[in-house]
Amino acid sequence: MKKINTFLLFILMSLFGFAQQQVTLTFTGRDANNHFIPLNRVVISNFTKGWQETIYYPDTILVMSSVGIEDYGKVEGFTLSQNMPNPFDGASDFSLCLPKEGQVSMDVYDLNGKKITSYNNTLSAGCHVFRVLLSTAQSYFLTARSGNDQASIKMVNTGNSGSNAIHYVGEANRQPIAVELSNTKGQSQHSFTPGDRMEYVGYATIYGQEVESQTIILTQYESEEIRLQFDVAPLDGQPCSGASTLTDVDGNVYNTVQIGQQCWMKENLRTTKYADGTDISLGSSTSTTTAYRYYPNGSSSNAATYGYLYNWPAVMGNDSSSSRNPSGVQGICPNGWHVPSAAEWNLQDDYLSSQSQYVCGSGEDYVAKAMASTTGWDSSTEDCAVGNNHSTNNATGFTAFPAGSYYGSYLSFGNYANFWSTTQDSGQYPYIRELYYDVPFVYYDYSYMSYGYSVRCIKDDGRPVVTTSAVTNITTNSATCGGSVIDDGGFNVTARGVCWSTSQYPTISDSHTTDGTGTGSYTSNLTGLTVGATYYVRAYATNSIGTAYGDPIYFGVPNPNDGQPCSNAATLTDVDGNVYNTVQIGQQCWMKENLRTTKYADNTTIPMGSTLSY
Repeated sequence: MKKINTFLLFILMSLFGFAQQQVTLTFTGRDANNHFIPLNRVVISNFTKGWQETIYYPDTILVMSSVGIEDYGKVEGFTLSQNMPNPFDGASDFSLCLPKEGQVSMDVYDLNGKKITSYNNTLSAGCHVFRVLLSTAQSYFLTARSGNDQASIKMVNTGNSGSNAIHYVGEANRQPIAVELSNTKGQSQHSFTPGDRMEYVGYATIYGQEVESQTIILTQYESEEIRLQFDVAPLDGQPCSGASTLTDVDGNVYNTVQIGQQCWMKENLRTTKYADGTDISLGSSTSTTTAYRYYPNGSSSNAATYGYLYNWPAVMGNDSSSSRNPSGVQGICPNGWHVPSAAEWNLQDDYLSSQSQYVCGSGEDYVAKAMASTTGWDSSTEDCAVGNNHSTNNATGFTAFPAGSYYGSYLSFGNYANFWSTTQDSGQYPYIRELYYDVPFVYYDYSYMSYGYSVRCIKDDGRPVVTTSAVTNITTNSATCGGSVIDDGGFNVTARGVCWSTSQYPTISDSHTTDGTGTGSYTSNLTGLTVGATYYVRAYATNSIGTAYGDPIYFGVPNPNDGQPCSNAATLTDVDGNVYNTVQIGQQCWMKENLRTTKYADNTTIPMGSTLSY
């Protein structure tokens, strides 16, 4: 108990010290639909102090200290500065000022109270600079002690330095901290006092033009996220805002296209390597385990337009099947992009079907023409088919080329386009999306992992990535589940838990738990279950961009009466007088014997047959 109380006191002191020493502002851009927009720059004005400064991409964080950097040598007493930068990518610097020579100890703890690394030494009076190295991306507390003095700060690490350590850099007067921190992006050199009147204006390039956000004016007391609103809605068919192109590890440049809330590659993937530089072999045979790429229709000249065909091992890399939205599977895609799950393809299809400009004729799901390129397809006379009047294709700008497939031989080049997903069915067959030249709708099918198909990547949208844990401890009205937030999407996870329903894809609109914040694993308790019912449960995590879900898991709630005669119906009797026993299975009451009546319940005779009849 003493250890727990000490650590709780440490956390409170850390949070208090963090708030007292500085205000950290994190800026994010949003469009009219509350989707993330990369910022070019942010102009910050302090009306109270009369100063203005600008931070530029890729900086989105401004740290304002109540003690200016130029005053570090003047600080009196025991003072621990907030590390800078914060958040940081594996390594960050901080300073400690001592009023007199003494023994100094410093410890870094994770949020569970586990000590990660320490530093102990005798230091002279004055200010000293240190560097902290951390190997795991999460939040930490650092506390420094000397004699009766103690101070703490909170640190947020987003990278991996390869080790956990605190290194002494030097005395501030020999290696001035002001020089080092002046190069630290986002660290304000201007004075600030909590309660100052501030103004924030953001600028972002949207559809080729730099646009100014709404102006925010407020009295700033504490650290917070500042959301800069741009009154611009995403436009279908346009290059994605802030990501009009992307480049793979080979240097291939791809155009992008906005479709609803999703940002897609506008061209088929044609990389020969993974993002880490690992080669993907050019294949001449099929495989369910070795990653291969293939030329469309067997010709290298087709790769520039149609991309490569890839088997599923190549698409997934070392990742496992995912039905999440977003999938969380980078696989073969460039950094910042991922392979879409079946759920993400479904979201695209649902959106297109809801927009009349993409639907051909009277069929509500006749959207294939809106996705298909205007060239390369075989011809068809079928109404609304992709191959009928090619010039009317591609209303969305998705530009699906008919690269065909590979399975020991090259098939259907010019005839259909197939795209992989990250999702497998229960038989381990991956889902694919198919467009055929002579049909008006998009097929949803399964395929073999050894087939070669096209790949389209979808942009990471900033939502978290979360997995669902196994369901355990199932009783007649409760169960235990949980999940793990493996990536916060770059924004703090403000809520997490599980949701459940008798439908296959429960959401937070259904029954759900709330189990803390942040990344990492958690346990959830499901209550109020119905005896004999089958439920689907999946983990969820919410950040400022939106809510993401893990894969659904289903389970049945046991009925203690399973296998017993049904309550109030232990037997039943047919019109012939035959008596049958019953059995309870879940919520259902079944006959325990095969029917042997010769009549319907209204006494109509069922003839004895001697021939077949439909």
